Amino acid sequence: EEAMHSVMAEMQFYTRIGAKGVENDEHLGYYTKLWATPGIPQLLLCSDLRSIGFRNLSAHYPAGIHTLPDSTVNPLLDDASVWESVNGQALSMFPINTLIRSVIHGPIPSSAKLQDIGTGALRTAPWTQASLTRLRSIISDKAVRASCGYSLSAIPALVRSLKEMNEELRLLLGPGFAEAMIELTKVGGEDALLSIDVSSAPADVRIEMLLSFKSIATPSAITAARSILTHPSILEDIAAYAPTPSPWFPLLTSCEHLVFLPFITDKIKSAPAPDNSQITEWIKEWTKVEQEPWEALQYAERILEGTALEEYKRAAEEFKAYVDNKGG
Repeated sequence: EEAMHSVMAEMQFYTRIGAKGVENDEHLGYYTKLWATPGIPQLLLCSDLRSIGFRNLSAHYPAGIHTLPDSTVNPLLDDASVWESVNGQALSMFPINTLIRSVIHGPIPSSAKLQDIGTGALRTAPWTQASLTRLRSIISDKAVRASCGYSLSAIPALVRSLKEMNEELRLLLGPGFAEAMIELTKVGGEDALLSIDVSSAPADVRIEMLLSFKSIATPSAITAARSILTHPSILEDIAAYAPTPSPWFPLLTSCEHLVFLPFITDKIKSAPAPDNSQITEWIKEWTKVEQEPWEALQYAERILEGTALEEYKRAAEEFKAYVDNKGG
């Protein structure tokens, strides 16, 4: 294990080579040789970046765990290596940073200097679009994100660098993007998310952003939410939104946040052009409803179905029983 970390540290060093500015692509030759090296494209584009725990989980449950009843007993489900594992982070640092540096060049800021993120310039190389597509697939996979951890820290810097390049940024936007940015808040993810022009994002990403903005609830997030809520196709976008739950996480965890959508749909229908103060009040109202999930059943029944709805009802009933007993 020590030898592995030594090798990965040396490989990682090459992705951190400094650059004075973005005027000249000083290290293009290095990355050109790297991509031409046998085995490197396969490593960068095809490697399974999930932790050993997630790989073991998928071997035992090929269809995923999201449909398993809570009564299922298996040591794997309680194994910390599934949910928190440094081996995934160590192994993914080199490929992820190399993919990022294959897209942009220039100085690489540290996560401690968030004001400097977004200073890279686009690389116009044969492997730029392939790198963006691969990064999108990494970001969209919740199990991969959980495995990679801090090795995703430079993603917000990439987003900020691409925010003025709509065509390239759209290649990065996909399912799980907004959720990933919230997970990376400590390294500028939230700021990167708020820097995006929501009108240029695909419809499903806009709805995912809306679900994220309600939890941020800062003035800038409310303003961004207003841009989404006043979009001409907002009601159609919400109705068509059908995210695929991650098969490697409990179903309720993947679905319960969707209950907000019928609630906000009713609000939009009653006030099609809300201002920031009105949206703020809606979010405050939802926060109160969310704290008493049995009150949100009317909304859950409009968007959840099958096992997801059953689990939501069960969880709401159990929580209400707990609150009633505590009060008694």
